[in-house]
Amino acid sequence: MPSYVPPLRATELIFYIGLVSQADNNVLITNPTIAAGDFQVTTDGNAFSNLDTTPAVDPAGGTAVKVTVSIAEQTGDNVFVVWEDAAGAEWASGFAVIQTTTQQIDDIPTAAAIAIAVADAVWDELLAGHALAGSLGAAIADIASDVWDYATRTLTSTAAEVADAVSGSNLTLTRGVTFNATLSGLTIPATWTKIYLTAKKYNTDAVAKSVLQLVETNPGDADDGLLYLDGAAPTLATEGSLTVDQVAGTIVIVIDDDASADFSKIVRAGYDVKVLLADGTSEILTYGAFVVILTETAEIV
Repeated sequence: MPSYVPPLRATELIFYIGLVSQADNNVLITNPTIAAGDFQVTTDGNAFSNLDTTPAVDPAGGTAVKVTVSIAEQTGDNVFVVWEDAAGAEWASGFAVIQTTTQQIDDIPTAAAIAIAVADAVWDELLAGHALAGSLGAAIADIASDVWDYATRTLTSTAAEVADAVSGSNLTLTRGVTFNATLSGLTIPATWTKIYLTAKKYNTDAVAKSVLQLVETNPGDADDGLLYLDGAAPTLATEGSLTVDQVAGTIVIVIDDDASADFSKIVRAGYDVKVLLADGTSEILTYGAFVVILTETAEIV
């Protein structure tokens, strides 16, 4: 059912009236006689004309009279409907003043819709109208680009590995399997002289108790390679290596399967990569978790 509150411009309007008896002003006429021309209309002060639809008793045999004002008759700001019993003296005259509008009560948004619209407007204003450098709006707008532009620390694995690279810079080594992982996105100073990768269960542990330690010297040195493995000196230092590409910002970590087989148990530790510079200072390039997992197949004959 259409809404008529308030009456809408250029939209058909229906309303009901009762016609008062001329003989007794306290009585409404039952089934009054209505003829064409009894009801007339003027829109915005134009000449009167008969209503396009002659009013009728509705329901039949009652006292309610249905009045219909057409779209054309409603196309204006002020509509005036008048009724007079032109044929006789049955019912009294009357009129209705209709002031139209372009919006109705049904068009008023709910409290929830208003709250959503206000919130959207606040965010739009914050992001669009207050996006100067250093503002909160600019900071919010830059989040996506900051995330995507951030220097990554990715790890790559060979097909021989089970899962040497996890998330971020975390490392997982599988016992008895060749470990080959690449740390990338590193900012390696051109003046580096040594780079250490050290993994410990506790950062207070002595270096000799390191779960893993490798070193690479610039330029290369005979002592480069594997320094400690599972808290002891390795069988061969050459069974592990760091390959540094300063320009590309990458470090390739390799540990032979013979060396990784020396791990005797599952290990959960932390690691970092430390660089020594020519001026005697040092920096941490990256860090993360270092995990050793075991495999059922210890040796293949």
